Amino acid sequence: MAKKGILDFSNESALSRFSFQNVSEAIFWINLEGEIIYANDSASKMTGYSKKELTSMQVTDVNTEIGPDFSELLKKLKTQKQFILETKHRHKSGNIYNVEICSNYIEIEDKQIIVSFVKNIDERVLAEEKLILANNQLATLLEESEERFRDLFEEAPIAYVHESLDSKFIKANKAALKILGVRPDEVLTTYGKSLVVDSPGNQRRLKEAFDSIERGTDT
Repeated sequence: MAKKGILDFSNESALSRFSFQNVSEAIFWINLEGEIIYANDSASKMTGYSKKELTSMQVTDVNTEIGPDFSELLKKLKTQKQFILETKHRHKSGNIYNVEICSNYIEIEDKQIIVSFVKNIDERVLAEEKLILANNQLATLLEESEERFRDLFEEAPIAYVHESLDSKFIKANKAALKILGVRPDEVLTTYGKSLVVDSPGNQRRLKEAFDSIERGTDT
């Protein structure tokens, strides 16, 4: 007695046909000459061609990027047995759309067939293009902001100096260079503490300032 809930696969071929015809992905069977020998309903909807029209066509009639030489693609597929690639297909109307193809090389009863599962990825490609555009725009805005900041920093009438924790100069604007008497080529070798007048009071305040920096407190 068969267990409840277990399918009887004696009519497996009918289930397979139903699955092939109703799956959302376009399915193509292609022979080694590049001829389409089978296409499911989704392939017909995706390409705009009837299944009868598709089975009278070459795969290169649909795929715009394979080119007339199908042999190189076949050679690669025979070696790898399966690969996934993104390419473009041409609709019957002439419109070009983006697809992802999972192609499989199989041998059944001495017959060699390529089985390809195709998904339309126009929405994904459009989203990726929008993201790239947004990132480029953001990078441009950041670059423009940095340029404006550099201009404000350099031309400010107030002296500005950017120092590391040991008082080594990182950069200084024109006003600071003029006041401190430092040349532009001397900035990266100058230490702020070396510009402090060497007196007991100044050295004490300098030490207190560095101690405060180390503690993370204000002087």
